[in-house]
Order: sequence, then structure tokens, then C-alpha cells
Amino acid sequence: MSRLRPALQVPILALRGAIFEWRLVACYVFGLVAVLVPVMLTGGLRYGVINGLLDRLNADPRNLEIVIVGNYRLGPDWFAGVEQTGLASFIVPTTRSLSATVTLVAGGADRRMASAVQLIPTGSGDPLIGDNPPPTTSDATVLSASVAKELGLEVGDTITLIAARRLNGVSELGKWPIEIIGIAPAGLVQQDVAFVTLDVLVGTEDFRDGTLPELKIVDGMAGNDREFASARVFAKNIDQVPALAKMAEGTGLSVRTRSQEIQTVKLLDKSLSTAFAIIATVGGGGYLLSVMASQWANLERRRRDLSILRLIGITKIGVLMLPVIEAGLIATLGFAISTIAFFAVAHVLNWMFAETLLVEGAICQLGWLQIVAIGAITLVVAAFAAFIGGFNVVRIDPGESLRAV
Repeated sequence: MSRLRPALQVPILALRGAIFEWRLVACYVFGLVAVLVPVMLTGGLRYGVINGLLDRLNADPRNLEIVIVGNYRLGPDWFAGVEQTGLASFIVPTTRSLSATVTLVAGGADRRMASAVQLIPTGSGDPLIGDNPPPTTSDATVLSASVAKELGLEVGDTITLIAARRLNGVSELGKWPIEIIGIAPAGLVQQDVAFVTLDVLVGTEDFRDGTLPELKIVDGMAGNDREFASARVFAKNIDQVPALAKMAEGTGLSVRTRSQEIQTVKLLDKSLSTAFAIIATVGGGGYLLSVMASQWANLERRRRDLSILRLIGITKIGVLMLPVIEAGLIATLGFAISTIAFFAVAHVLNWMFAETLLVEGAICQLGWLQIVAIGAITLVVAAFAAFIGGFNVVRIDPGESLRAV
């Protein structure tokens, strides 16, 4: 002992003691594993299922949309107010839905035609057009996949937009050529739509209202002081959908959202979080009491040995650190085994339920940050329990302990 550095005496004694009493240490380790694995699995299920559902909701931009029901008179002040809230990721004015319904005719000999196609205004940041660049001029469009398939069109083809009107008892047709610069993902848009600049919708509406003698669209004709019947509004994330919808309703609008689906996921998140907290509290509290009692009993059993260590020069703090270091070793081994067991069970769960649950990715998973946090908490709890358990023993005078033997 005298040959050892004083700083290494206690750790080496703790390690030798753990090796000598390996059966008892193994019981402590597997007792910790029995507590940690259920806690980690519950947390993994909560994290995997909820994050999978939330990612799926956030990935579908239709869940972020605030649908305005009906036609109104929305001026520049209304749009400025929505932007100032900081809740919207994308907002663009739109005209009456009836005036935005057109017919698209493909070129070529067969002259394929798609009727009742809805014109939708778009711009930078539109979540429904995917990775396609938004049209910036009135002679460009991003078509929905359904229209492109029906007309047999590809990027680079040119189509003719036809708007019909009846003016002074005479039926008239307005035509406008448009080039296809992109095709929207089928998973985002199921309807027959054409994403165009706001100028195209304004020109089409003015033509049908009789304001324009012919369908001639000029870039910038939408202006900055015009009132619009409606708008396309998307929240930044699903958490801001209710607030943005409430803001819109506060201005007298009737809106529709997918808030019910969002609230269902939020309720499930709350329930799983509560279950995880209960299991973690009960398991952690039980383990804390178990370690305290076992360390106390272990130190009582080893009181004579500890008294001898005190008499040969090891300080009270050094003696107290013996059970703390042993508890740290037990916590480290238990956490390592628990982590391996967690990944093994999580892999089985993910494989079993991969095809049966409507959650993309793994249903049971923990990030490395969560795993490190669990390990740190386990180590702190074990060390604290050992410290409390050993404190009452080491404060007794070593001479009294030897006389009691």
C-alpha cells in the first residue's frame, strides 16, 4: 500500500473489493439493468413513435395549411398583419376560385385537353411544389402530376391556358401560352392544378369580369394595393397552426385546418410522456433506495475493515469514496449492459412492427444525447445513493468500531 500513490489507493482498493465480491456486484449490476431497460424502452417508444408521427405531420405541408373558407376582401393591411405575427412560412393572395378555373390544352396533333384545372398562385417557399423552382413570369407554370400525366406533358412543353367568359350575351375564349417548368410531387397535390404567378390569376379574373378586352397578362399587374378574395396560408410548423388559425378567425374569417390530427398526436405525446415519467420515477426511486440500503448494509458488514483503513492513514473522505467508486463501477457496467439490451430489443421491435404501424422510421429509438443523459443520471444517482448510505458509517470513530468487533 505504501508503494502506491496516495491518489490511487482508494480507486485500486475499490476495484479489488469489487473483484473480490464479484457475485454481490453482479447482483447489483443486474438489478440496475432490470430498472434501466424498461425505462429506456419506454423512452425509446415515446421518442420513436411521437417523433415519427410529428415528422410525418410536419413533412406533409397540407397539415400546415390554414384553409380560408369563402370569399372576402383582404387588403394589404391584412397580409402585412399575418406576416408580422411570424407564424406563417408562406402566404400569397388568391382570387375567387370560380374565376381561377380554366382549361389546359396540350400542343401536338392530338390536342389533349384537361378541363376544370384550378389555377393556384405560388411563389418562393411554396411547400406544395416540392423542389421545383417557382414560376417568376406569367408564361411559366408548375403542373400537378395528375394533369401532366393526363395530357402526356413533360418539363419544357408548352400548353395553352383557356378561360371562358360570357360578356353582353356573347361567349368568348381567352388564350394564354404557358411553358411547363416543373411538375409537383404527386404525394403533395392530388387535384388537377397549375401553379402560376399571381399575375395570371389576376389577369384571368379581370378578363372574366370584363375589365380586360382580351386575356393578356402582364407581369406586375397584380399590384400592391389590390384586394383579394382569399389567400393561401401555411404555418411554419404544426405547433403554430392553432395560433395562426385563431389569428385569422380573429379578423372575421372562417378557416379550416387539420388541427384534430395534430391534437391527437399531442395527446398521445402527453400520455406517453406521463407514462415514461411514472416508470422512470418509480424505477429510479426504487433503485436509489435499494443502493442506499445495500451500501449501508455492506458498509456495516465491512465496518472493521474500514476502521483498519482509517487507522493506517486513509482519511474519512477516502473511506467514504470507496462505496462511491464501487457504485460508479456498478452504474457503468449496468448502464453498458442496459444500452446493449435496449438496442437489441429496439431492433426486434422495429423489425416486428415495421409494416404494421403508420410511422415512418423506427418506432423505438433514442438519440445519443438521450442515451448519454440517461447514463449521466444513472451515475449521479448511484454515487449519491452510495454517499448517503456510507456517510453514517464513516463518521463513527474507528476505535469504537474495533472495540465493537
